Amino acid sequence: QELLAWVEREHLTVLLVTHDLDEAISASDVVCVLGHGPRATIRARHIVEIPRPRDVLEARRHPTFGPLLRRLWDDLSVDLSPARVAP
Repeated sequence: QELLAWVEREHLTVLLVTHDLDEAISASDVVCVLGHGPRATIRARHIVEIPRPRDVLEARRHPTFGPLLRRLWDDLSVDLSPARVAP
């Protein structure tokens, strides 16, 4: 919540790298999903349609939060398919 308040107050642009999808949605205006590996590329880009100023806990109650979380998991599951898992 402190990061969100700071960004709002100072009108900052922040690049946040995280593995926490809830955090990514709550703190971001755009979430990019990277592919697998050291030369990963952007696999998907999603606009977060939760209005600002934003509260971290209230953002999770917004009607677009759940569907976006599901789309992000679906995007990530491509790298978890049996063809990608080493024997």
